[in-house]
Amino acid sequence: MYLSDDQMAAVVGTTASSFVPVVLPTGRQNLPEWVRGAHVDWMNGCANAPTLTVKVRGNVRQWDGMVWSKVNDKCYMARHADGRAEVLYHDGGVFRAMAWRIFAGDEPVTYRWTVAEPMHGETMEQAATREAQKHLDLVKSHGGKTMQSYRNKRVKLEDCRAEFKTLDVTSQQSGFGGDGYLLTMDDGSERMLRGPWHGGAPDGFVEITVVDVEQDRSAWLKRRPWHRRGGTGTYVTEDLFLRIVAAHQPHAGVARVGHKYGSRLEPFNLDWDMPKALAYSLEHQRAQRGEPAGKHWRLYWDGSERYCGSLRIPAHGFLPEVTDLPKGATP
Repeated sequence: MYLSDDQMAAVVGTTASSFVPVVLPTGRQNLPEWVRGAHVDWMNGCANAPTLTVKVRGNVRQWDGMVWSKVNDKCYMARHADGRAEVLYHDGGVFRAMAWRIFAGDEPVTYRWTVAEPMHGETMEQAATREAQKHLDLVKSHGGKTMQSYRNKRVKLEDCRAEFKTLDVTSQQSGFGGDGYLLTMDDGSERMLRGPWHGGAPDGFVEITVVDVEQDRSAWLKRRPWHRRGGTGTYVTEDLFLRIVAAHQPHAGVARVGHKYGSRLEPFNLDWDMPKALAYSLEHQRAQRGEPAGKHWRLYWDGSERYCGSLRIPAHGFLPEVTDLPKGATP
């Protein structure tokens, strides 16, 4: 099992062993066309490190000519020349097997290529044929003459068929619910990672959240600020990360912070003069001792931007230095 940085923080704690501010680049920044804006989530109300959310147009996590490399015994990475990357973790062995998928013409009907587990002495080919036929029968059992593919395209049932391919596959693990991810490797071969894991950023990269503002969303979400509509995680080089912050969040600082799970670039509020982990810990300790909240009180008490979170008023008041009092509160 592999964990993201946020998950590692929950498991091992949020202490910071080092804190080195990084100077942001100055002047006009050369950014990829897909970068449309950025927002720093200070993660008030929880111990997580601040994160950068980037407004994008289109699916920036996939691109033409996307190829993957195995950079060590557990990390697979696809890198784009503009600084973005996709990363998957899997340390299982690799062997040859047959995969199946249902198509109607050129349109894929089922979500992914799938490798079936052999039963009762079957070969991999027999298992693939059995599972493909079972799913093909299920597809054709729908009433009517057409159905929708997983991409919501209308296809004719009579055109549905099973296709097979033999390729390299990994052993089965449990990441992403055990789903198989078909990769094109840098040597031109295909490899399916079965149950790969999401994990922390590799050296030289930073994990960010991207929000595709072109994606169809509910009316409820469209009423919310773009940076509070959810999103997906991806990775960018440290250089691109710094350029995005400099262009769209120049009021924020960036520091290299040492955590138990590794050293990471992360935004910090210039008013803190310390990493988020330490500022949060100070307020948490004040609350535990029943003392008035300090100037960083929102880091611990204000969860109003968290999902289902709320603003809590410090139970023992505020120190005189606090100026951003919530409505109805007194020092």
